[in-house]
Amino acid sequence: MFRILAILFALFLGFLVLFLPFAKLENWESKGELRICLGTEPKTLDPAIATGVLAIQYIQSLQEGLITYDPKDLTKPIAGLAEKWEVSKDGKTYRFFLRKNARWSNGEPLTAWDFYYSWKRILDLEVDCEYVYMLYYIRNSKKYNYQQMAKLGLRKWKETDEKEKGEILENSVSKGLFRELAPKLEELGRKEKNPKIRKRLMELARQAAQKPKALSFERVGVHVESPHILVVQLESKTPYILDIFGFPTLYPVPIKAVRKYGGNWTKVNHILSCGAYLLEKWIPHYIIVLKKNPYYYNAKAVKLRQIVCFSIDKPTTALNYYETGVLDFLDKSVIPGDFVESLLSRPDFIRSSSFGTSFLRFNVTKPPFDDPRVRKAFTMAINRKEIINALRGGEMASRVLVPPILDYPEYQPQGLPYNPEKAKKLLKEAWANKKEIPKITFLSSSGGAKSKDIFLVLRNQWKNVLGVEVEPKFQEWQVYLDSLSNKKYNIAFGAWIGDYGDPMTFLDMWTSGNGNNRTGWRNPEYDQMIQRAGEILEHKKRMKLLGKAEKTILEDHCIIAPLYFRASYFMKKDYVKGFRPNVMGRILLKYLWVQKK
Repeated sequence: MFRILAILFALFLGFLVLFLPFAKLENWESKGELRICLGTEPKTLDPAIATGVLAIQYIQSLQEGLITYDPKDLTKPIAGLAEKWEVSKDGKTYRFFLRKNARWSNGEPLTAWDFYYSWKRILDLEVDCEYVYMLYYIRNSKKYNYQQMAKLGLRKWKETDEKEKGEILENSVSKGLFRELAPKLEELGRKEKNPKIRKRLMELARQAAQKPKALSFERVGVHVESPHILVVQLESKTPYILDIFGFPTLYPVPIKAVRKYGGNWTKVNHILSCGAYLLEKWIPHYIIVLKKNPYYYNAKAVKLRQIVCFSIDKPTTALNYYETGVLDFLDKSVIPGDFVESLLSRPDFIRSSSFGTSFLRFNVTKPPFDDPRVRKAFTMAINRKEIINALRGGEMASRVLVPPILDYPEYQPQGLPYNPEKAKKLLKEAWANKKEIPKITFLSSSGGAKSKDIFLVLRNQWKNVLGVEVEPKFQEWQVYLDSLSNKKYNIAFGAWIGDYGDPMTFLDMWTSGNGNNRTGWRNPEYDQMIQRAGEILEHKKRMKLLGKAEKTILEDHCIIAPLYFRASYFMKKDYVKGFRPNVMGRILLKYLWVQKK
């Protein structure tokens, strides 16, 4: 069977080369020292806004944080814009010494104030930052951010309907109460016509009157000791905090450019970089060109002067470009899933383990998945072995969300098993008449490798076990992300790659209001578990609590259905050097170089 697939694959490539010639490349495109394809194109290049893997990959080339990663081991934090740091005895205060030669790409010095204002920009809600919780490790940042959300919610009060008013009160105002809000809440309560909302406003006004005054940003644990010394105070000692300091959300942004150009500061003619590369050219839906940044503090170590990044949404096109010499490197997202099995034996096909999981989200805000019995029914009707057989790329079936790490599996739940009979029973309890079940759609990105095959397997399983039809909805990546955020779906295929080596990176995203939650699920008890897990220092006690939290989302409430642990794979020409596969999936272009072709 494998020989047949290999022969068909070779014939297919030959067909592409002969009959699907691509347009002649421009001179500057063909002369790019390295030509790669990481996927379609990033939704944003603003570190505060980026959430997708693709956007983060680009941002890690254009910008940098206090911390970066070792070129020989991309899971090991090393000095970035901060050349060194000191840690207090209790592990709660970090004193970062910024490099004196750290500069923006226009030659202006990069200072501790750039970090200060960049983090303040996020906490002040000047941008819609879904990763804002990455800053909550900093003392008083969460409380300050919640108070800003409460203020913003009340400023929008006149523009909102009754449903939105209820959401504002419970999701923003109640969490960010402070004394100065009391008169405003009382005033709104007297004017409010809806008796239920009026009652809640008055309750919150009384509560606010008993709270302390609003926090000023000066009480948040980030302080500028001098232009090149940044002091950060944490809520509690955090074992993985260096990975947090190295995460793109905490990168500095050029505040002058942001204030001058607003949301357009990331455009080619406006963007300033502090990373290894500059944004030289961006032709939407076609190409992004990166140029070496002469002001980068370690510019001497950056060997490539120009990298041409093709934006391609069809994996077969990307593979065609690679096979015909146009591209030197392909990311997994643009390698056709149908050919992975045939590519496995090739020396230029690189496969590695990944700290990532693919899963299904359920929209819990509307029928039928507002009922946990329905969510459990659909989960227990999934035979993951059939999905793995369809993928054939080294993935591992899983009923849990967090991949194996440290000794956490000892405390981890089992997840809901494949149990067709139980699934039928649960669905019948929730919907005795299947004909009354609302139309169900399955949302996925159109560019995802094998996502359509995964859907076909799931659709057949749900049809055979539950007798329910599910319709597909495949969308371009950016539209897909918007649909997720606005909860315009029933079931959505998704994935998560850990941001740091701890179970928390998979579990804190399901807290109430978290920008990456996108299910509509809120649970104060779960929020408290996650908060306590971030404060506990005793390892076993902390792992046990995290295991309980994972059980809550998988077995008790079943807001997601894990499918498999992901596998990473890439294709690169032999002359591309410096690439280091790693479980975190990091691709730092500044470490790549090209041997003479």
